[in-house]
Amino acid sequence: MSPRITAVLVVAALTVAITIPAVYAQPKPLKIGVCLGAYNESLPLDDDTARQSISMINGITWAAMDRGYKIELVTSTIGCFAETIDAGLEKLVKEDGVKAIVGSFCSGVLIGAAPTIAKLKVPVITATSGALNVSYAGEYVWRTVNGPRGAEDLIMKALAPVYKKIAFLYDNSLIGKDHYALGLDAYTKAGGTSTYAKMFPWQTITTDELAALVDEETFIRKARAADPEFPVIMMNEGILSTSADLELTTKAYLKYKTMFGLDYMDVKYDASYQTTFYTAATAVIRAAQAAGHKATPTQLNRALGAKGFTFEAYTGTKSKFDMYGDIVSSDYIVVAFNATKNDYDAWVAP
Repeated sequence: MSPRITAVLVVAALTVAITIPAVYAQPKPLKIGVCLGAYNESLPLDDDTARQSISMINGITWAAMDRGYKIELVTSTIGCFAETIDAGLEKLVKEDGVKAIVGSFCSGVLIGAAPTIAKLKVPVITATSGALNVSYAGEYVWRTVNGPRGAEDLIMKALAPVYKKIAFLYDNSLIGKDHYALGLDAYTKAGGTSTYAKMFPWQTITTDELAALVDEETFIRKARAADPEFPVIMMNEGILSTSADLELTTKAYLKYKTMFGLDYMDVKYDASYQTTFYTAATAVIRAAQAAGHKATPTQLNRALGAKGFTFEAYTGTKSKFDMYGDIVSSDYIVVAFNATKNDYDAWVAP
């Protein structure tokens, strides 16, 4: 293989055991480590982090229920802390005995932990990391959130014939820079021209400053100087989704009604992370079924990368990993603000 890269559950640094009626003969549940991202245990659990963590666990639980598979989850909060991630990963594997790890990881932290992951020989599937270099974090790192490489290539090839000139606005995060660089390259190769680009510091910029950045007197004015009818394209994961994602809300509501008798899913328990975590958990379960219930982490990893290996995404469609360990997406919804019409354009980039 080429190198590359809680009902509501009470979520904290706890061991959560979930037993699902098994269709397949399992001597014991599959133990999976779950990293819940940027939760600092020394601080109170804020609402946003609670919603995110709940939706992560929900996604994994649904995947196990849909597969009729028994799982045991061991949660951790190391995903965005460089000072604890190495020791945390070792604990999950060596002390807790997990066979695979799925989670929310900050891209830079995950990339920095790549040597530890390789040493532990445990498959790690990130459901949130968007930076390009996650694709090169080694053969044990996989990703079920759309990476920038495929997104930008598909989107820019669709944009160029419609908009011959565009302007870029992006932040200085790893992800923002990746999207800009890859987007510019793909757009130029497709015959388009960038008239203007502006990077802003996401760590320090205020809401008012960001609004001022894109008002008529600054960013837009400069961009229109080169092309009076340019569209504003903000390339980052926030505006990207597959066309199948449009069905996710309905599917999530139906699942909640079946599980809990609720006619709707309360927004306070929905942070949308269930989608990529569902897909990550399904990949692990399908790999375990392929490799056998007694498979080692290394054998599970080999199954994830096997030729012809597929797994169900949250939408029900068949998915697979590419040579970089990134999930393969078939299409995207592209959203752009059209200055000429003073409205939004949206279309599918095949």
